[in-house]
Formats: sequence, structure tokens, C-alpha cells
Amino acid sequence: CQTRPLRIMSPHSVEGEKVDGAFKEAIGTGAFTVKEISAEQVLMEPNPYYNHGNPVNYQVNFKTIEDGNSRTLALKSGEVDVVGGTLGSITDSDINSLKKDKSYNVHKFEGTMSHFLAFNPDNQVLTSTIRKGIELAVNKSTLSDKKLVGLFQENVKYVSTDNQENIPYDLNKARSMFESEGYVENAEGYYEKANNVLAFDLVIQTTEFPEWKEQAEIIESDLKKAGVKVNINIFDSESYYDVLWNTKKYDMIFYRTYTDALLPYNFLNSLYHNTAEGHGVLANDAKLTNLLDDFAVTIQEKKQQQIFGNIFKRISEETLAIPIDYKDEKFVTSSKISEFHYSGLSDAPIDFKKLVVK
Repeated sequence: CQTRPLRIMSPHSVEGEKVDGAFKEAIGTGAFTVKEISAEQVLMEPNPYYNHGNPVNYQVNFKTIEDGNSRTLALKSGEVDVVGGTLGSITDSDINSLKKDKSYNVHKFEGTMSHFLAFNPDNQVLTSTIRKGIELAVNKSTLSDKKLVGLFQENVKYVSTDNQENIPYDLNKARSMFESEGYVENAEGYYEKANNVLAFDLVIQTTEFPEWKEQAEIIESDLKKAGVKVNINIFDSESYYDVLWNTKKYDMIFYRTYTDALLPYNFLNSLYHNTAEGHGVLANDAKLTNLLDDFAVTIQEKKQQQIFGNIFKRISEETLAIPIDYKDEKFVTSSKISEFHYSGLSDAPIDFKKLVVK
């Protein structure tokens, strides 16, 4: 069973104990049951049946705070005691600031998520050559404190030390690639062809990922040096996902990989696989689709590893994603929390059995 989209549910949760029965109530074995719920928060109280009748001795109030900076302020004001993780991230600069304050504890656990720059497969200007030029023009060392080699982190299944290609920063080579496509630098320092400037709209959101604004500005500056104009469009979370999944009104977009057991196959199959209805969400690559199809019917582990080596190579060859960060699971807790442990699952990150509240 996976974290999502699959769920296991008690038949007593629905009328008549039937699959198509109307939902009555949640019945589960987790640490909590719902006490109160609103648009702003969900108050959870201990489930008396949890852990063989040994419930936790505290309540948890999950609060909806959509802005990363506001989450930090809520921690500082005492409104909340835990911030961070995939579902409630705050900026690295805020984390570094909180590290210096003994009132808070910073916790860092190994993650599996990557943040990356993706391209609209319907944009005919964004050829493989132009995409590669863009990657060469981005100085990845200024985007992250980790060495960004390929799309996936080294702890993701099938990733090895040598099957993801490292694309180093090379401004001159980037310019040469743009010029090989017939672009000429104009008086303003941007490349153009047939009176059309090499310019792209980059879509991001900062609700879930507040650090994207700073990273987008770094990429904008890097590409300007390479003769490419970037227009940054910041949307709220709902509008951002509408652009990604529905309207497709973007040239480039920041996105994230899935996490944990959903990597790498389920993520790539969801976003990069062509179907009978059309191309993938973030790519239109028949060769990559065939490789994913081959993997789906392969049961030999050695062969699976070989196929994914070819998949990683194809992603790099065609520049179908440019990594901008490898994410760890970082949390900050108030002095009220004396023991904090990561569950290992980014969608349900807190190990409540081991959490100790003063």
C-alpha cells in the first residue's frame, strides 16, 4: 500500500458496510481522532485505541498557514510549536536564523524530494538545444548548498554515482548553443531571431515553497547574462496548479518531484509519460515513454537498473528537467517539544508515538 492514492478504510465507516455506502465517520488506528474542524484548523485529540490502548497524552492542532514567512512568525509568537517539512516549509534563511536562538530546536532528516525547472512541451522555441543552453547558463552552485548532479537525489532508487550526468556551468558554451539555433545578440544584450527575442515566462508559487522566489531571481539573472530574458510570474497555490495542470500558460515552471516510494518510476510515469490522449505533462518524448513502458513490464532487478540508467541518460540528453535544489526534511520546534522524530514519510512526517511534549 502506498501513501497515496491508495487508502485502507474500515467497512464500519460507511452505511451498510458496503463499498458504495455513504460515508459516516472516520475509523482508524492512528494516534488521533478529529475533535473540531474548520477552514483554519483541525483539532485532534488522542485516539484511546491507539498503540494497543496506550494513547498519546497530548492534543494536536493542525493550523492552515499558507505563507512560509507567516509560519515562521507563528512559531516565534508561540501560536505554533512545529513548522517545516514538505507540507509546511519555511525558508532556509529563516531556519538558519532560528538555529541561533536557543528557544528553538532545528531538526534535519534525509529527504528524497528534488525541486527542478521544467519546460512546456508545447513551446516550439524550447528545442532540446535551447533547453541545454539554458541549463549551461544556470550556475547551480548558487541555487543550493548541495551539488546538483541530476534530477534525483542519490538516495533515490536506481540512482548511482555515475548514471546521472553532471552539467557544469558554462556561459560561453550556452551562448554558442543559442547562436547555433540562429539567434543573434541585439543592442539590449538579448538574443533574437526574426525580430523575436529569446524570452520566456517562468511560473512559480511561494505558498508551499517560499524559497522559489529567490531561486527564480537567480535564474533570471544568470539567463540575462546569457542573452535570455525571463519574466517571473508568481501565483497563489491554487492558480499555480491550475496553470500547471489545466491552462498550460507557462514557458518554464518550477516543480517538485514526488517523495519516498513514489520515486522515481511513479513520478516520471505521472509527469513525463505520453499517453493515447496526448503527450506528458512536462515532456513529449517518445523514447522516454518507451523506456518507462519497458520498465513497467520488467521484473528482473538487474534489467530494471539498466533501464533506469537509460532513463536518467535520456532526461539529461534532452534536458527535460534542471535540478535547482535537493530537499531534506527540515523542522523547527519550540521548547515545548522535548523529543521530535521523523516518521520517514514526507506526507505524514511526525512520529507521534515518539513525540514528547513538555
